Amino acid sequence: MASLHTLVQRISAIIAVFNNILLIVLIVFKSHKKVGKYKYFMIYISVFELLYAVIDGCAAPKIFTKESAYIVFIYHDQTLLPPSFLPDLFLCFLWNLHGYFCSTFHL
Repeated sequence: MASLHTLVQRISAIIAVFNNILLIVLIVFKSHKKVGKYKYFMIYISVFELLYAVIDGCAAPKIFTKESAYIVFIYHDQTLLPPSFLPDLFLCFLWNLHGYFCSTFHL
């Protein structure tokens, strides 16, 4: 049984996927010529945000923090992915994407 937190996380992921696809379509077809190469940067960010939303929605990780430390749990009964797909490699990919997004906006 999924918790309320997991349901909210999955609904938010669905909304994020829809919004990012819409954003990419608008950038490609409706952006003004003066935007220039910045539109490719916006598409790049939207594609990675789309990927992050799908991964986060499927895995539904739980993050617990205390002061400056944190730990991430993924409960196998609340994930949409097979247990063999959830080892360290998946978590590294998820957190590398998170770090990438944080660093992108600090350019």
